[in-house]
Amino acid sequence: MTYTLNSFFPLECPQLPFSIPNGYVNGTGSLHGALVVYSCLQGYSLIGQKTLLCTEDGSWNASVPKCLKGITDSRSKCD
Repeated sequence: MTYTLNSFFPLECPQLPFSIPNGYVNGTGSLHGALVVYSCLQGYSLIGQKTLLCTEDGSWNASVPKCLKGITDSRSKCD
């Protein structure tokens, strides 16, 4: 049986910001499997991916999203 270093030590993703302008961050942690969910203040739209996942290679699956006012893209609306 062959073991890799990753078998013993879970990879860690870079630390994400604890807040975003005009929005909220829900979730903590940066180990493989960690989830961070973003949402926006009323009147703002989320541009980017709502949920970020720390992947097995130690990177986030997407960039930190932004909350922008006046954007009406139906794919980017906050809940």
